[in-house]
Amino acid sequence: MDKINYSLFGMPWKTKAKVAVFGVAYDANSELAKGSLAFPAAIRLSSYGVEWDQSFDASDFGDILPPHEVDKMHEGVKEFLDDLWGDGFRKFFVMGGNHSVTIPIVEFLAEKGLKKYVHFDAHADFRDEFLETKKSFACVLKRVSEVVSDVSLIGVRSVADEEKDVYDKVEIIKGENFEVNNAKKLVEKADYVSVDMDVFPISQVTNPEPAHGLEFGKFLETLHGKKMGFDVVEGVPEKLYGDFVGTQGALIARRALTLLDGSVV
Repeated sequence: MDKINYSLFGMPWKTKAKVAVFGVAYDANSELAKGSLAFPAAIRLSSYGVEWDQSFDASDFGDILPPHEVDKMHEGVKEFLDDLWGDGFRKFFVMGGNHSVTIPIVEFLAEKGLKKYVHFDAHADFRDEFLETKKSFACVLKRVSEVVSDVSLIGVRSVADEEKDVYDKVEIIKGENFEVNNAKKLVEKADYVSVDMDVFPISQVTNPEPAHGLEFGKFLETLHGKKMGFDVVEGVPEKLYGDFVGTQGALIARRALTLLDGSVV
């Protein structure tokens, strides 16, 4: 009898592998829609409706369920990564949660050699502080740029006045100027890729930006090159099994895992 064991693509739980997979079920500091804390669950369940190659050398370590305080969330994510690193893992696929979960992951990996970062997002995320914290989802790219020297932003179409210095600090491809080949060149060289689902013209996200959203199929064409880490965040599922944004997340996961485990570059 077929059964769902709830891990991503049916991969083994908590075993030795090349890639560690986990979720960070966190959206406590989301300003607008809540619900992205359920995105890891939706991706896992939706993965059972996606064809996959079961030879992924990866293991699922479940979800971190952090407290509401963003500082404690950051501490918990870094402690979790440190444990995985101590167990020999060097490649990571992470499902959020809102985009603030990316900050502790990249800060941790920057100390381990991460040098090139690509950020797919409709928003610049380059505020120095938002809602009285420097660790907000709206500050992700700003914090990343402080620990990683080579940073690119792809798909942006919303930049606030207070973050316009992003144009001087980050290599940018706007949503309206997106071309597969140009984006692919940046992605191919990146050690880490972060995908905010609002880069696509969909409604199942925390903060939709419909105009000039990236076409999903063309986005997938950009995903090449060996990677140290990869995350997908900000999906707000309407249901768990077979959800649209969950299925998109699973398709991204399938491609990301082939890059992380080195089976496709």
